[in-house]
Amino acid sequence: PDSPLPRTMQNNPYDTLQMTVTLPTSDPLFRAKRDRLQPHGMSSQTTFDLSRAKPLPPALLAYMRLMLASNPAEVAAVVLPPAPPPRTRGSGAPPA
Repeated sequence: PDSPLPRTMQNNPYDTLQMTVTLPTSDPLFRAKRDRLQPHGMSSQTTFDLSRAKPLPPALLAYMRLMLASNPAEVAAVVLPPAPPPRTRGSGAPPA
Protein backbone atom coordinates (compact mmCIF):
# COMPACT_ATOMS: atom_id res chain seq x y z
CA PRO A 1 0.00 0.00 0.00
CA ASP A 2 1.10 3.52 -0.72
CA SER A 3 1.99 5.47 2.38
CA PRO A 4 3.28 9.02 2.84
CA LEU A 5 5.64 7.71 5.55
CA PRO A 6 9.20 6.63 4.76
CA ARG A 7 9.57 2.84 4.59
CA THR A 8 11.56 2.77 7.87
CA MET A 9 8.64 4.39 9.69
CA GLN A 10 6.04 2.03 8.22
CA ASN A 11 7.55 -1.01 9.95
CA ASN A 12 8.81 0.62 13.13
CA PRO A 13 9.41 -2.14 15.75
CA TYR A 14 8.99 0.49 18.47
CA ASP A 15 5.46 1.33 17.33
CA THR A 16 3.96 0.06 20.59
CA LEU A 17 1.92 1.27 23.52
CA GLN A 18 0.63 0.07 26.84
CA MET A 19 -3.10 0.04 27.46
CA THR A 20 -4.46 -0.20 30.98
CA VAL A 21 -7.95 -1.62 31.37
CA THR A 22 -9.90 -1.29 34.61
CA LEU A 23 -13.05 -3.04 35.78
CA PRO A 24 -15.34 -0.40 37.25
CA THR A 25 -16.04 -1.00 40.94
CA SER A 26 -19.62 0.14 40.26
CA ASP A 27 -20.22 -2.98 38.11
CA PRO A 28 -22.74 -5.19 39.97
CA LEU A 29 -20.61 -8.22 38.98
CA PHE A 30 -17.30 -6.61 40.01
CA ARG A 31 -16.44 -9.18 42.71
CA ALA A 32 -17.28 -12.15 40.48
CA LYS A 33 -15.24 -10.70 37.62
CA ARG A 34 -12.28 -9.86 39.86
CA ASP A 35 -12.37 -13.34 41.39
CA ARG A 36 -12.43 -14.83 37.88
CA LEU A 37 -9.34 -12.83 36.83
CA GLN A 38 -7.08 -13.51 39.83
CA PRO A 39 -6.27 -17.21 39.15
CA HIS A 40 -5.14 -16.13 35.68
CA GLY A 41 -2.60 -13.58 36.91
CA MET A 42 -4.79 -10.55 36.19
CA SER A 43 -6.46 -8.06 38.48
CA SER A 44 -9.24 -5.50 38.28
CA GLN A 45 -6.67 -3.18 36.66
CA THR A 46 -4.40 -4.83 34.09
CA THR A 47 -1.95 -3.38 31.56
CA PHE A 48 -1.52 -4.91 28.12
CA ASP A 49 1.32 -4.30 25.66
CA LEU A 50 0.03 -3.52 22.18
CA SER A 51 2.05 -3.46 18.98
CA ARG A 52 1.11 -2.53 15.47
CA ALA A 53 3.15 -5.49 14.22
CA LYS A 54 1.40 -8.10 16.41
CA PRO A 55 -2.21 -9.21 16.85
CA LEU A 56 -4.07 -8.13 19.96
CA PRO A 57 -3.11 -10.22 22.99
CA PRO A 58 -5.65 -13.01 23.58
CA ALA A 59 -5.76 -12.05 27.27
CA LEU A 60 -6.94 -8.54 26.31
CA LEU A 61 -9.80 -9.91 24.22
CA ALA A 62 -10.83 -12.25 27.05
CA TYR A 63 -10.60 -9.37 29.57
CA MET A 64 -12.86 -7.26 27.37
CA ARG A 65 -15.38 -10.11 27.06
CA LEU A 66 -15.38 -10.40 30.84
CA MET A 67 -15.91 -6.65 31.21
CA LEU A 68 -18.98 -6.87 28.96
CA ALA A 69 -20.49 -9.88 30.76
CA SER A 70 -23.87 -8.90 32.16
CA ASN A 71 -24.80 -11.95 34.24
CA PRO A 72 -23.02 -14.64 36.27
CA ALA A 73 -23.38 -17.25 33.49
CA GLU A 74 -21.57 -14.96 31.03
CA VAL A 75 -18.81 -14.31 33.60
CA ALA A 76 -18.31 -18.06 34.05
CA ALA A 77 -18.32 -18.66 30.27
CA VAL A 78 -15.36 -16.37 29.52
CA VAL A 79 -12.27 -18.42 28.65
CA LEU A 80 -9.19 -16.78 30.16
CA PRO A 81 -5.60 -17.75 29.30
CA PRO A 82 -3.51 -19.52 31.95
CA ALA A 83 -1.50 -17.35 34.31
CA PRO A 84 2.03 -16.64 33.08
CA PRO A 85 4.83 -18.38 34.97
CA PRO A 86 6.30 -16.32 37.81
CA ARG A 87 9.30 -14.23 36.92
CA THR A 88 12.51 -15.17 38.66
CA ARG A 89 15.02 -12.67 39.96
CA GLY A 90 18.73 -12.91 39.58
CA SER A 91 21.04 -14.11 36.84
CA GLY A 92 18.60 -16.51 35.26
CA ALA A 93 20.70 -19.50 36.33
CA PRO A 94 18.71 -22.33 37.93
CA PRO A 95 18.97 -22.56 41.71
CA ALA A 96 21.60 -24.94 43.06
